[in-house]
Amino acid sequence: MTAEQQQYVLSSPGVAPIVKEYVTAPWAVSDDDKTFSLLDQLTSACSERGVQALYFYHFNSILVKADGALGEPMPEYVYTLVDRDPEFVFNYLRNHRKLREYYVNQMALFFYFHDDVNLQASEQLTRKRCSKDIAPWISAFYADVKSTKDAID
Repeated sequence: MTAEQQQYVLSSPGVAPIVKEYVTAPWAVSDDDKTFSLLDQLTSACSERGVQALYFYHFNSILVKADGALGEPMPEYVYTLVDRDPEFVFNYLRNHRKLREYYVNQMALFFYFHDDVNLQASEQLTRKRCSKDIAPWISAFYADVKSTKDAID
């Protein structure tokens, strides 16, 4: 998103105060309550596409920088984001290969640490929730998640 687009969306009443604060005066994210509140908001459900795009943009900028202690909760946030609106996320990732790899790695970690969540069932549910034209892409994405997860074992 351009700075101009962000400023336009920031004027929406649908943007949470913590997101407005972060966008207008970014702070160094870390494993603290303020950052977790921001991440909770950035991965929350949004009915306005502009707000969702703003949240997604800033979430991704945090994701690619997350390491150490902040990196630990990121698989949960990535899974939540994908689960809330897989078509929105996947349509973006289809054209952004490098970011796709972050999502593959984070999803692999999520499934590795959550034995109770079935990867294959998650893929099937996700495919049902998305248009059929991206089904092959989704299958390839989840195949990469599975192989990455298996490599962790």
